[in-house]
Amino acid sequence: MNQNLNTSFFADFLHDEGLEFAIFDAEGRLIQHSGGLVDFLMVPVDGALTGQKLSHLFPELIGYEQSLQDVQLGAQPGLQIERIHRGDLRGAPGYVTFHIRAYQGGWLLVARNVTPEGQLEQKVTQQRNELSLLSGQLKQARTQLDDLLRRFVPSAVVDHMLTDVTKTQLGGERREITVLFADLRGFTNWSENRDPEMVMDVLNQALGGAVSILLKGGATLDKFMGDALMAVFNAPLAQTDHATLALRCAKEICINQKLSKNLRFGIGINTGSAVVGNIGAAAAMNYTALGDAVNIAKRLEELTAPGQILVGPRAHELADPQIPRVPFGHVKLRGRQKPVAVYEVQC
Repeated sequence: MNQNLNTSFFADFLHDEGLEFAIFDAEGRLIQHSGGLVDFLMVPVDGALTGQKLSHLFPELIGYEQSLQDVQLGAQPGLQIERIHRGDLRGAPGYVTFHIRAYQGGWLLVARNVTPEGQLEQKVTQQRNELSLLSGQLKQARTQLDDLLRRFVPSAVVDHMLTDVTKTQLGGERREITVLFADLRGFTNWSENRDPEMVMDVLNQALGGAVSILLKGGATLDKFMGDALMAVFNAPLAQTDHATLALRCAKEICINQKLSKNLRFGIGINTGSAVVGNIGAAAAMNYTALGDAVNIAKRLEELTAPGQILVGPRAHELADPQIPRVPFGHVKLRGRQKPVAVYEVQC
């Protein structure tokens, strides 16, 4: 059998396919090659290529000595190195794929110029990395926006709107809710002769403590009104024990107040039918509750002394009887013709 390839036929065939070849002996020296092989070399070569070492002509193969030996001995069918990135030295291809097989005691190396594919892959990888970076930035921005939004809009309302876009429209629905009003009794008089910065610090401390308890207890914070706040239960998310939750929150707020005995929250709680939803304009709206049940809760709060909790009849009826409370009496509330049965939660 002829030990030499028909160079002309083989080289022309490979060249038509965008390939060049090189044959190395058992010591890794070049003994035969196609004419276009020189275009694949990264290193300058003085004189003839024949006799040059494999690792010198193709330094990318340094480190593959064991694999080359396994190929030569038949322990490995071949070695294929995909899309090696190369520089532009001597105009060599930017990306090359090597296919290496055992041949006549040495190796047959077939080199393919895959620069277009390599450049496309690099572009796709770059775009993927850019998209990943952009996705991370968008995720971070969304997290920051979500955190910012929840500082001004109750978290329960935000979650409700994100799951149902119709909840971002004006209007609402009628349902039974429990409403809680808390006013920092004596704060207006206390703040008259004090620095505004100190007034704000104390107010934020008091409101912050109450809000923390309310949110932990399942309330939806409706609004702040100077030194007072309004919260609702059973809206926008349903809570079967909404009256109990409200009384528990009120009791905890009462117990945890530490400002002074004369600077404490007075809390009014009432349960009844109300319309809950968005009011305002399409460009600016607030989630709130409207109705007589809300008005009664506010009137009860107006009756309270510092550290006192007053509860309307329906809230008293629904709430857990284990929460201590006593009759306060039938009270004529402002704006109502008939007296209302009121109960006081023992703080």
